[in-house]
Amino acid sequence: MLILHVFISGLTFLTAETYSTIITQTVYKKTTDALETNFENPDQDPLPGNYIFELIVRPDTCGVRIGLETFSFNQPTKKDNNSAYTCDLGLNVLKVRMEPEVQPIKLSVLCGELSGQHMYLQVKDCDVPILESPITKTIILTVTLVQLGIIEKQLWNITLSQLLGRTKEDAAENPKYSLAPDGCLQYHVEKKGIIESLNFFNGKGHYVGDLNYAICFKRYPDTCGIKFIGINFEFATNGNSSQSTDRDCDTLSGLTVSKHPTAIIGTTPINMDYVVIPDGLSTVDAGLSVHASKYCGRSLRILSEVVVVTQFPLFLGIVTDKYSDLKNLEIGFKIKYKLLTNCKTLHQ
Repeated sequence: MLILHVFISGLTFLTAETYSTIITQTVYKKTTDALETNFENPDQDPLPGNYIFELIVRPDTCGVRIGLETFSFNQPTKKDNNSAYTCDLGLNVLKVRMEPEVQPIKLSVLCGELSGQHMYLQVKDCDVPILESPITKTIILTVTLVQLGIIEKQLWNITLSQLLGRTKEDAAENPKYSLAPDGCLQYHVEKKGIIESLNFFNGKGHYVGDLNYAICFKRYPDTCGIKFIGINFEFATNGNSSQSTDRDCDTLSGLTVSKHPTAIIGTTPINMDYVVIPDGLSTVDAGLSVHASKYCGRSLRILSEVVVVTQFPLFLGIVTDKYSDLKNLEIGFKIKYKLLTNCKTLHQ
């Protein structure tokens, strides 16, 4: 069935050969300035339309943590075989925006299986004194449910926490809600744990295209590095000349792309999907070492572990392009991590 969205005067119409339905009626709306609050689906089966949650940011709030305690929506789709997976605005999605917009939100449309994930939004620079008449900001979450015959049951339970410019003592009491460093979409304060790419979905999902974000880790006074062990890792790749690292992740036929997120040589797209682990070190067969900063293909499944010894901030970056690799599964990753406290024997 052909489905067309028409945007007229703020209304969206879902038209088809047999029916036409206005699907952007506001079914639910709530506004609050609470420091801790949540936004969840109604107990009964939801109706098609918009479910809007507005969080008014307090003047002393520096950032907001959005915790996706439960989030089960439509899986991302592809426009054609060569396109990357994306969240289809014609299906059920969550949209996140801030008014007035300080800077574009890195992940403004969400779909798929994201239960247990989280994201941080920076709302102001806490190093700058509060103005006498600060501009009031509002974070707006909008769940849009579209009527396509029978609506599948959608589940969402989202916690929102306003993060103040807290002291070290405050952060020590509840480190989970510490302010994330600038540039970090996600932030983990535990010394060890498991991280997953968005919509990993136990290996049944797909990561979406056109991403560029960082997962950061809190370093402690005794931290000297971090170790990553891939439980599952499936990314696009251009080859396996270097264990699906570095140039395998951004090069085709000896040509390196550095100025553009994606490029095409002839009719062949250069895959630019990879995980960034700066100055990673791995040991392979016969004691050979692999130094790399980009990881794609199945590299983190093949390599036993990746170790980083550094005094820099600890992070892992995710970059995806707008193309789909037909030869490799674009599933994502599930990775164990552990902060290191004894690095004397490493990198020798």
